[in-house]
Amino acid sequence: MKNILFALIVAFAMGHISAWSMDAEILSAERRAADTCGDPSVATTYYGALSQENAVHRLNTMAAFVAAQELGDQFQIDRPNFIAWTSPGQPSTTPLWRLINPTTMNTVYLTSTNGTTPTLSGFSNPTIISYVYPTQICGSVPLYAAAGPSDHWYTTNLIEHDELLGFSGWTDDGIAAYAWSSHCPNIYRSSESDVTESI
Repeated sequence: MKNILFALIVAFAMGHISAWSMDAEILSAERRAADTCGDPSVATTYYGALSQENAVHRLNTMAAFVAAQELGDQFQIDRPNFIAWTSPGQPSTTPLWRLINPTTMNTVYLTSTNGTTPTLSGFSNPTIISYVYPTQICGSVPLYAAAGPSDHWYTTNLIEHDELLGFSGWTDDGIAAYAWSSHCPNIYRSSESDVTESI
């Protein structure tokens, strides 16, 4: 009887120690996530659009497209493409640069692997349009790029990307960046009480 009582006390104590250890690990993981993931409450939706004048696709915020139309550029807004940040300061993010070919107006989006402004032969006028993740972290998804003869197209939807590659002239141009998908509303939230939030 003494052995059974002793075994129950030891098992009870070990269970509490084990549970305490698991709680500490969860809190530690949440702190790490909060230190490495951007804040979704200050993120914004980026849209794809077609410049009717130049027959090229672009990415930007709705406000930027509206402002461009006031300046004379006519864009046909396609749909929400991804969710990211308009300003620096979010943990683990890097600038997403837009570069334009001045002859064809073909537009590419690049991140820098070494912290400098990226360059691409034939393209100029580098402008930061967003802050994204350079690797797949914090629930982000790839922003796939496809290259056409005089255009580039971007999507977080792999099925759409692969379908476009089936058309003549389009080739895979890799992954431009990582961001939260506008098609998948559950994204990371840095709080101890809830780790997902719908936007």
